[in-house]
Amino acid sequence: MPENFSKTQQFKVVFPKHLNPNGTFFGGEAMQWMDEVAFITATRYTRQRMITVKIENVRFLKQILPNIILEITRRIAKTGNVKIFIN
Repeated sequence: MPENFSKTQQFKVVFPKHLNPNGTFFGGEAMQWMDEVAFITATRYTRQRMITVKIENVRFLKQILPNIILEITRRIAKTGNVKIFIN
């Protein structure tokens, strides 16, 4: 499969509405954005309906402040008969 079908890259801006009470990017919003890009990656790759079954090993290593542009990239890591693993 060509690289352009197994990888998705998206850019998002962190606005004040995405912040938690501490003034940093809300982790739940980050998870939603990552899941959205993973969904797009899987759907483009398979051309079928896809769902997220599990998300694991998420660690937030540093604070994200407002007005930052984030790059979210996901790739197909491995495929099976009924599963796709995305990094």
